[in-house]
Amino acid sequence: MSRRIGVLASVVICLVGFGCAYTVEHTTSVTNMRRMTKRKVAEFQPDASAATNEIVFVGQAVKEEGRKNNLDIWRISASSPTEIVRVTDHEADDLNPAYSTDGRTVAFDSPRVYTDAVWEKASTGAGAVRQISEDGELSFGDPDVDEQGFVYVAFDSAMRWPGTHPVEIDDVGRAIGRCLVLPVELLCKGFEFTLKNIICGQPYVDEDTILCRYDRNGYLWLCDYDGKNATEFVEGLCPQISPDGQRIVFHKINADEEADIWVVDRDGRNLTQITTHPLNDIEPSWSPSGDRIAFASNRASSWLQRLLGDWNYDIWVMNADGTGMMQLTMDSKYEGHPCWGSDEDIYFHTYGGWWIFRNWDIWGMTLAR
Repeated sequence: MSRRIGVLASVVICLVGFGCAYTVEHTTSVTNMRRMTKRKVAEFQPDASAATNEIVFVGQAVKEEGRKNNLDIWRISASSPTEIVRVTDHEADDLNPAYSTDGRTVAFDSPRVYTDAVWEKASTGAGAVRQISEDGELSFGDPDVDEQGFVYVAFDSAMRWPGTHPVEIDDVGRAIGRCLVLPVELLCKGFEFTLKNIICGQPYVDEDTILCRYDRNGYLWLCDYDGKNATEFVEGLCPQISPDGQRIVFHKINADEEADIWVVDRDGRNLTQITTHPLNDIEPSWSPSGDRIAFASNRASSWLQRLLGDWNYDIWVMNADGTGMMQLTMDSKYEGHPCWGSDEDIYFHTYGGWWIFRNWDIWGMTLAR
């Protein structure tokens, strides 16, 4: 009996170790693939500062840090990621962090008021937060910021699908209420599936498991740095301002429920589609030089993977005009939300590991020269 128990314990230890020590497969275009965060909680949506060589991301609190499963903004050094610093600390979930150009502040969205709003706080975590978007009937999210002002996405708070507030999941994985959370894990956490034609969004954390949450198109808004003169100007999601401050890259879902990457001038002119593919290109990010764009895409996934709900999003990179397409990661995990460091390394989140030991973590990689 003791021998059987010992064998069983060894198997469990191996499974846990396999789940925690997973790797991200990559193409020959990548070197120095490394895991940046290793806590046993969800950590996702990274953004890197070109000024400070630091990374902010959304992280789940652990019991020792207070509210269990609460999502706050955290910070690590790209060169020495072992020390983690808490930037925000609030009972509402703080999501989608974005560094200012000088790295001194972080913009994010949070339902701290009646609807989601865009906020800003010092990247050190010191001091109070500043609300950027006004209260009203709209929900605002996915911010980016530079010296001239903010760009963010606005949703109708009554119609946003699935919404931003906590969603209760019943014992068979169905969402309760007007919000919908996917992929849903049925019967056991190892079986996941996704509705067809819906695009992966930000992770959602509930009491026991980490799921994915999905947003449909909103409209991009611009406002001055003081939050005034907010103006709607183009439909899209996940906007990011170019390093020179003149252009905005984003993804947009077309009538066929396919997502592609678009670029528009800051004044709303020269709207240009730069990817065209029957699958989804999402979450674009400018390189520090502004001549390349990293993004997540499921264009390498097989029909069988998509049929089974494994959309297999990978990180890709291309020239700013859409040429020179190059795949960087190449496995069945979900890699997404890429951002560029000051040394032009790319950081991203992935949902990796095995079965019930899967976890959201931040990874980094260097492009082969």
